[in-house]
Amino acid sequence: SLITDPLPKLPAPQNVKIHSYNLNRVLSWDPVLVENGTGKVTYEVEFQGCNSTDWTQINCLKITETQCDFTNAFLEFWRVFLRVRTVNNQSESAWVSTTEFQATRDTIVGPPTSVKVTSDYGLLTVTFSPPFEKISELKYYVYYWKNNAEKKVKGTQSTSVTLRDLYSWTEYCLQVFAEYSERNGTLSEPVCNKTTATARAAAIYKAAKIFTVPIIVFILVVGYFTLKQKFFEVIKRWISPPFRIPSHIEEYLNEPKEHVLLAVQEKGSFTEDHYDTLSVVSRD
Repeated sequence: SLITDPLPKLPAPQNVKIHSYNLNRVLSWDPVLVENGTGKVTYEVEFQGCNSTDWTQINCLKITETQCDFTNAFLEFWRVFLRVRTVNNQSESAWVSTTEFQATRDTIVGPPTSVKVTSDYGLLTVTFSPPFEKISELKYYVYYWKNNAEKKVKGTQSTSVTLRDLYSWTEYCLQVFAEYSERNGTLSEPVCNKTTATARAAAIYKAAKIFTVPIIVFILVVGYFTLKQKFFEVIKRWISPPFRIPSHIEEYLNEPKEHVLLAVQEKGSFTEDHYDTLSVVSRD
């Protein structure tokens, strides 16, 4: 709630707000309109520690802008109040104070930047930059999913994370957010990439590719010579047909041997042989 001092001489600033994004801190308010002749209007800003009674000036003294950057005025874990008032050469307005503010608690954590996804051997490697410089105090979470399936999450304190146990040749999308001081930051824009084959599948594919080529060449060579031999035999038969025995001789050769023997016996008669007697007389 805003607290306004009584009896203001100038209109006090209105709509006083603190904007804190990635630990950057800005106090803003609406411009104050005054009547002509009252002089140039400027503003002053101060802060007070939660356990202190003293107000301390910030480097926003007699400024004409309607905002004050107090990022470096105190440490981000301090709990403080801030106040602003209108000032001119003649008078000033009442102070308008903010409620308690602590940057580590109230800041808005933006998304990690420069999110990139690379695919290699069935894995996805995600790299990104932190949303602000408090790197050691940040933790990151990566949401990833495939084909509108249920989202999975992986936590890390590094700005590089590898996603494993993924399906090959599948498109995955992911978003990253940072956690700071137990506060979840804003999600990054979705980034998608497609996985490739796993290392094992890639090795098998490479080996198959290496051995497949010689096998194909061998099959082609064998097939070539086989077809060549068959084609040569066809041409040879067409040019030089095989020798054939004349039909009457072939019929003769095919007749049974008994038939031939009987034919010979019928044509000739068998007669007994005659022998002359020769006597040899020796002289004593």
